[in-house]
Amino acid sequence: MTEQQELRKQVLGAVLSDTAPLQQMFSILIPQVGGYIERYKAGDLSLEELFFWQKSFARVFLSFVEALSYAINQTLLAQGERLQVPLSRTKRKELARATLSLEKRLLLSLTYFPQLLGIQFQFDASAEDRRALQVLIESRERFTHPKGPSDLRPPGLLAATMPAIEWFFRAWLLLVFLSLQSIGANVQEPSRDRRFMFTEDLLLQFTERLQAYERMHAAASPIKRLEEIIVGLKDDTSRALALLSGPPATPIEASFALRNVFLTIFSEIEGSVFALADWLHRYRPDYPCPTRELLTGTDELVRGRIADTLESFSREFGTNQRIKRTGPEWDSFALARRVRDQMTHPKRPSDWAPRPEDLGVAIAISTWWHVQVRDCLHIDPEKAPPLALGDHDVTPCQ
Repeated sequence: MTEQQELRKQVLGAVLSDTAPLQQMFSILIPQVGGYIERYKAGDLSLEELFFWQKSFARVFLSFVEALSYAINQTLLAQGERLQVPLSRTKRKELARATLSLEKRLLLSLTYFPQLLGIQFQFDASAEDRRALQVLIESRERFTHPKGPSDLRPPGLLAATMPAIEWFFRAWLLLVFLSLQSIGANVQEPSRDRRFMFTEDLLLQFTERLQAYERMHAAASPIKRLEEIIVGLKDDTSRALALLSGPPATPIEASFALRNVFLTIFSEIEGSVFALADWLHRYRPDYPCPTRELLTGTDELVRGRIADTLESFSREFGTNQRIKRTGPEWDSFALARRVRDQMTHPKRPSDWAPRPEDLGVAIAISTWWHVQVRDCLHIDPEKAPPLALGDHDVTPCQ
């Protein structure tokens, strides 16, 4: 075996080692999530529970795609020259850019990775499959930064989650098969069958059905719609925490449950804060329209912005609550956010799997939010904006 072949083998082994735990997780959980869809169709699962599972699966899947793309791109930057895959200065800057979109990062990494391994492989990305990934990413943005109750139930999630996941793993497993085959490994070719396909007609069908549902269950006033957002996010966290206290699970399911708790709790925290900041801007225009910058930055800076937003909301519309900015629960925010970030953007294999001690961190951040912060979310009817009590609303941020 030549030096270059040995290096390719090491590169492949490192990437497979990094991705194996989550790949195994999805091979077990994909049929399970498909079962939830059948239970919903049979009337054994509520719409809210179905969306909880779809959101949970989408969060973990997209974090896997983020992590895989990061791992491959770092390998390209480190080993590209040695493996005769030269990258221009412009391309190296593009691969290293933190703001590169997830779709672009994935397509770049899976275009160059076969070249790195010296194999012929054309990543299968039809217009429909790429559209499914785009719709899934857009849906995550909606339920992560909700401006209305319907954002917690984006129709794109039902139309795109399973097609995007199945398409991605079908292509990825084929690439892994060809890579292993190229170094002489005796492996079985993966199935190329597809059960789920994305179409615009399917998206339209789900959109029309959910629009009818939203009209039937629409809250009577803006203040009720805000409450529905806050309660809906909290209910998802309650379901995620219940998975940890349920019957004994396999190690794979336990790892998924703990990972999902971190992602769901932070989805509740960030989604609630974004909704409150949006409300502040709507009814107190002196407050800025919230953007991603609200939740971007160092742990201490973001924690401070969250506390400031909550206190401002309570001062303007609630009972003028103050957040205690000391103590173990307050301190837990930075550690919990780092754990969440490690799960979504791992930089080493140990970042992939939750550690036993992470359970205590999850409980601490949940306690901080649901016990110490909850009073800041209450609205005093005497201070509620008159427009928010009627059936009309002001224009939200764009």
